[in-house]
Amino acid sequence: MTKPESFIATTDYATLKNDDTDILFVTLPSSAIIPAADIITFTQDKAIGVASASIRSMINSSKDNIRYVSNTIAYSQAGGTVGGSPTNYEIYVTVHRVSDNIVRLSCFIPNPYGSTLSITGLSQTIVANVATFLPPFA
Repeated sequence: MTKPESFIATTDYATLKNDDTDILFVTLPSSAIIPAADIITFTQDKAIGVASASIRSMINSSKDNIRYVSNTIAYSQAGGTVGGSPTNYEIYVTVHRVSDNIVRLSCFIPNPYGSTLSITGLSQTIVANVATFLPPFA
């Protein structure tokens, strides 16, 4: 049997170095009305890390408190109506660089329908814990 104290883990690959961390968040309103075939967007920008450092983010919503380790997520929610009929709607969240050191948290809610989408009970805060990393030989 292998003894844990005698096990040596090695790699031929250099590791990433943590550069910086910060928190971005957007607060969604309690309701929204989105015209047919339109989209609403909520964003926050912050300067995080050195130019072009890699990003790792953990995204969660105050509604479900599930933390997703991803730079992009999409999830469906109930509470929308189109032409008086109840429907679900999608929320898309992404964390990405918009310039060398500016990171943006974006939240998109599209209306793919041919009529106005009315949303109630939307109120929530989307939070992204962002960490940036330097390349191995920086």
